[in-house]
Amino acid sequence: WRQGLLRVRLQTLDSASSVSARQSQGADDRSSPSWRSPTTKAFTPEAWRALMDELEREPSAREMRDLFPLSRSRLRWLCILCESTGLRAAELIAARREHVHVTRGGALLEVIGKGSRAREVPLPKVAIEATREYFAAREIDFDSAPPETPLLGSLRDSTQPLTYSSLYETFTRFVRRAVERCSLEP
Repeated sequence: WRQGLLRVRLQTLDSASSVSARQSQGADDRSSPSWRSPTTKAFTPEAWRALMDELEREPSAREMRDLFPLSRSRLRWLCILCESTGLRAAELIAARREHVHVTRGGALLEVIGKGSRAREVPLPKVAIEATREYFAAREIDFDSAPPETPLLGSLRDSTQPLTYSSLYETFTRFVRRAVERCSLEP
């Protein structure tokens, strides 16, 4: 099962947090310790917990010398946003600050999805809080950020969006680390 997981693709991000959709279709087996459902390619709740546990572990001295704190913040944001919204990788990469609308009643993210269809995705409180924290880690004030600021920024220049290939490499490396340290049983 671990080798199968190591072949993780951005397809996982593309459908990763469809837990609620799977539940409504009766396909969510919460007792299963597997990382992904064979039909949805989505992580199970246990797998999401293992990913979050990886983000909460104490970093090594080497990791602290690199861009690890910002990378960890970005990965935490990515996991929270994906788990709570089900956004596809392309939607994440295209999202800009101007697409987030915060009101007293909540927040919405405008995205152009599959088939070039525009839609509004509700952002739960945890997702908007994670977004604010991620912007702060990038030393950008969320409320006064320029409209073109990417939600998912590059580590080297957070005003530039992360590329699809960088997102793939980053997420794959992160999942590999989590798999090596996780306690899920096959």
